[in-house]
Order: sequence, then C-alpha cells, then structure tokens
Amino acid sequence: MSQSPLTATKVGIDQYKQGWKSLNRFLHEDRSFSGHERNSAFLNLGNRRFADLSAASGCGFFDDARAVATFDWDFDGDLDFWIANRTAPRIRFLKNNNTGRNHYLALRLVGNGKTTNIDGIGARVEVVIKTGPDKTTLIKTLYGGNGFLSQSSKWLHFGLGAADVIESLVIHWPGGTRQVVRGVDLDRHYLVSQTTGKLTVFKKPATTRVDSSSVLELPPSGDTARIVLPSRLPLPALIYQTWEGDPVSMAGAQPSPLLINIWASWCLPCWQEFAQWTEEADAIKASGLRIVGLNVDDLGSNLEGKDPRERLAKMGFPFETGRGDRVLLDTLDAFQRATLDRWRPLPVPTSVLVDELGRVAVIYRGPVEVDQLLADVKLLKASPEALRVAAVPFEGQWFDPVPVANPGTVSAQFIDMSMIGHAYRYLLGYADQFAGLELSPGERGRVGDAYFTAAVLLKENSAFARAAETLQKGVAANPDDLRIRSLLGELQWRQGNLDEAALHYGVVVKAMPSDFTTLRKLALVYLKQKKYAAALPLLERVTRAQPGNAVAHVNTASAWLGLKDHGKAVASYRETLKTAPRMPKALNNLAWILATHPDPKIRSGDEAVTVAERLCELSKYTSPVSLDTLATAYAEAGRFAEALATSEKAIGLLAPSADAVQVGDMKLRLELYKQKKRYRDQ
Repeated sequence: MSQSPLTATKVGIDQYKQGWKSLNRFLHEDRSFSGHERNSAFLNLGNRRFADLSAASGCGFFDDARAVATFDWDFDGDLDFWIANRTAPRIRFLKNNNTGRNHYLALRLVGNGKTTNIDGIGARVEVVIKTGPDKTTLIKTLYGGNGFLSQSSKWLHFGLGAADVIESLVIHWPGGTRQVVRGVDLDRHYLVSQTTGKLTVFKKPATTRVDSSSVLELPPSGDTARIVLPSRLPLPALIYQTWEGDPVSMAGAQPSPLLINIWASWCLPCWQEFAQWTEEADAIKASGLRIVGLNVDDLGSNLEGKDPRERLAKMGFPFETGRGDRVLLDTLDAFQRATLDRWRPLPVPTSVLVDELGRVAVIYRGPVEVDQLLADVKLLKASPEALRVAAVPFEGQWFDPVPVANPGTVSAQFIDMSMIGHAYRYLLGYADQFAGLELSPGERGRVGDAYFTAAVLLKENSAFARAAETLQKGVAANPDDLRIRSLLGELQWRQGNLDEAALHYGVVVKAMPSDFTTLRKLALVYLKQKKYAAALPLLERVTRAQPGNAVAHVNTASAWLGLKDHGKAVASYRETLKTAPRMPKALNNLAWILATHPDPKIRSGDEAVTVAERLCELSKYTSPVSLDTLATAYAEAGRFAEALATSEKAIGLLAPSADAVQVGDMKLRLELYKQKKRYRDQ
C-alpha cells in the first residue's frame, strides 16, 4: 500500500502515485490484499477470547470483501450484514437467522435540530440492565462513519443477552444536554426525541424487506469463460501469416461474422474443439460464420515436433488456418485487458467473435461449443439492452443505461505495453469510422477524445504534421472541443501556420476569456505577425489578472516596442524585473533603451549601467552581446574609458562565425567611444 508523502516534493508525490499505479495493476491481475483468503467471522466468548465461526456462520466467502455495514434489516431484533466486495458479487446481503432467545434494544435518536443535529450524531447512550441481582452498563456512541467505505445504520442496537430488566436509559446529547429515561421495555425499537424526552415505539414496516426468493446463485468459477460485450469496440488491426508466410490483415468491416481462434498443436482442448467444429461444419457455415484458426506453436513448445497441418488435413478441418505471432497475441491481449477488469493471460484456446462492422462481440476463454457459437451469431444483431442481459450470468434490475465502450481504455493498454503505434492507430481507426456521419453529442465527445489522444501520441513522437492533420479531423468531428483547438493552435504555430494558429487560439479565448495561458499564446502569435495593436490588449488583460507574470510583462514590452512607444516598453521591463530580476531579455533590452534612446526623457545612463552590470554578472562577463550593451551604458554615463575597454573585450569574444553586420556595428560603436561620443539607436 502506497503511503502518503509527508512533504509535497516532486519525488515523494511521484513515488506515491507510482505506488497506487502498482497497486492498481496487482488488483487487475487478480491479486488480493488478503491473499485470496476467505472472509472471516469471530464469536466473542468473553474474557478476551474469540471463536472462528467463518464457515459455520456462512460468512466464509472467497469474495475480496472491502466493507461491511450492519442493520437490523428485517427488524427481528438481530443485526444483518451488507458486505461490499471488489470482486463479484459487488454486494452481498447476509440475513441473520439466529434463533436464540437473547433480548435486544434498538434506538433511533432524533435531535432537536438546534443544539443537536437532527440525526443525533455524536450522542452517547448508556443502557443500564439487570440480570438477576447484577447490574451492567452498556455504552454506545452514534458516529457519522464507522468503517472503510461503509456506514452502518443510524439505529443504535444493543444486545442485552439474558437481561431481565432495563433499569434506565441515559442519553448524553451533543451540546451537553443529559436525559434519563425509565420504563423502557425489552425487545423494542424506539424513536427517542430530544425535544420531548419521550420514547415512541417504532412500527415495523408491513412489507417484507428481504425477499428470500431472490437469493443469488453464481455460476461456478473455472478456467473457461464466455464474455458477451454489451457495448462493442472495433477489433484492433491484426495481421497473421498464411502457412506459406504471406501476411493477411483482419481489420474493419467484415463480409460476414468472423471467429478468430488462437490454438496450439500441444493443446488437447484445441483439437477437441476443432473436431466438434469439423463435425458441425455445415451448421456453422449455414449461419454465415467464418472461422480463422491461428496457430501459435512458434511462441511455445511444439511437443509433437510435427507440422500441425498434417493433423488438420487428416481431420478434414474445413476452415481457414494460419500462424499468429507475438505482435498479434500482444494486440489481442491488450484488447481483452482493456475490455475485462481482470488482467489474466490469454489461454489456448481463446476465440473472439467479431460482427460485420468489425467490432468484438464475444470473447471465449477456453473451448466453445457449436451450439453456443450459433446462438451468439444470432445475438450479434440483438439490441443493446438484450446484449446487456446476455452479458451477465444472473438476472437483475438495471438502474443506468447501457454504458458506451471507450476506445481510450484500449489505447491506454497499448501504451502500457509500449505499443505506441498500435495505440494511436487504434484511436484513428475508431474515430475515422464516424467520418461524414451525423453524430450525437456523446458520439462527438468520444470521437473528439480519440482524435485528441491520438494527436498527443503523435506529437510526443515528433510527428507534428500528422498530429495536426489528426486534430483537423477532430475539429471537424467536434468543433467545440477546446482541447483540440488549443493543441492544434500550438502545432500550427510550431509549423509556421500563424493564421491557422490564431484562428484556433481565438476560438479558445472566446469560449474561455479567463484562460490567460491561451490569451498569451494568441498574443505571441500576433507579435510574430507584427500585429502589435492586436497583441497589446490581450497581454494587458493577462498582466492585470497576473501582475506577477514576468513573461507576460516582457511580452507586453515587445508589443510597445512594436508600436514605437519606448517609454511604455521601459515601464513594462521594469515591471518584469520586479518579479524576475535575473531575466536576461528584460535586463538587456531595458539597459539598451536607457542608454541609446534619442529622447533624453527616456534615457538614464546611471540606471542603464546598473541594469547592464546585473546582466553581465549572469554570464560572468563572457557574453559579447551583454558586454556590448554594458559599453553603451558606460558611454551614456560618460565613463568612456570603461566603455572602450568593455567594447574591445566584447569584440574579442566574438566567434569567428559571428554575423558580419553585428561585428560591423560593434566596431562602429567602438570608434564612437574612442571619440568620447555616445551611441544613439536611430
């Protein structure tokens, strides 16, 4: 179990998240906190001794139980159990059928709603009982929560054993009020009012609260399983080889229902399954079902050492066969892991029934009977509601609509198995099937999600152009998805398509005017386009909302420079340095303007020197550009000897490949300093 980090460090948080990820994987792989032990129940014998009644009580299930809540569900005086499990059944009701003659008292507190909450949470109740000459005090407190992921009834239940009399009832209400009640009968359910101080006998419900005919009988657990998918996802692209080594693709729509079977020559159930399919071949073909059996001997041990085609020919197996490789098996494994909550290895035989739209309808673990195959072929055209009924091994009532399968779960499994190419190709294949169709809001969201996630994967693998193409499809499918717009704006900007970037960023800004990150990105696009008047109001909105955003302030200065308002640019650079006093761009540009601007109202030699020296300290006086700026500041301050020496040092540090224009400008300024003249930026 991952322990919460004591400090909010990145390393501690990452380790914490990794712990939960590992735990999640263990649970998916059918591990258990309890080592798959049975549930336990113990009887208190007194004197700190307990007896294990797990089996005798009927509580010893193999369920991976998580929470238990108690309540006298049938109001017969003993507590019944509700148990929630991680595994099926997700919830169990255990009715207490104890036939003992012990007494009880059940109280439901009703607070006054003023000094005490209406449910009486926090109240402490003392029950003084007599058994013969002996007195005993039983004490309980009513809590708002009393177990992991569970909340028992707000009834306070007291087991009184062989008590003869309840002598008194003492209630300590939250807020300090104390009530003493006498004349309480045994074996009663009472409502206790703080306001009146009286007890009212609770009338039990007239209808039966437990239907004994609804006892759930689960099918026996075993190595074989038939899993009907009520909501279908496309089969991932599979490529197998013919016996001659030619590749064959199985993806997309099928001319008829398809059964893909994974088998091995050393697998006896596989041959038994093939024998039955051969015997019933006419019925199978009449149903329209196409079977492709893929041999995986190359991935294991061929104990017979023979070519399995000889036995297939001798059997007269009438269906297609070929070879499956590791990639095909991993692809199917990723799909079944995403579809099923239990990540268990694929056995042989395993079969997958695919409908004519190329979607997986049923997964079979272990051999499957012909009658079941034929019935499931008919089930392919059933309604979603009928499919959901077929998907569970017991009857019940559904409170939610049929869930829609999410292709992201499949791509996530591919990513987890380092099959990135399969992940984005699966998402694209899923989304492309909806191209040109009229989509519902839910479908638009799912298709948009698929395109967006595929584009993220492509971007992370530096396929920027393909990622942008994918996002264009996403915009067409779901133009209101702002994630798609934002990422597409980024990719278009990266590729130099500034008009397109501005278009998509603009949609995001219009829909989310307080998204200051995108506001600044749109402003940067405008700056790149030299649309300074368009960029400036966006940047000012950002700096007003985020006065400590140094990057936004320096961008604002760039806009003012573009508009030739150097005074306001200077003000923006000064605001930048309040938050980021070591930002090189702000230091250099501010010092340059203060030292070289033609307007004496803007120039300030002393401030320019201070700022430029801070700039040069960042590079330990080794940057020729920074030194050139410092030289102009020295000259403006009238310190020409320092200006001359600094300029010569800057020129000396220039690389041989330095830009000729830059070198010429620096030498021109050097000549000015020799003449004790200041440089003016025209």
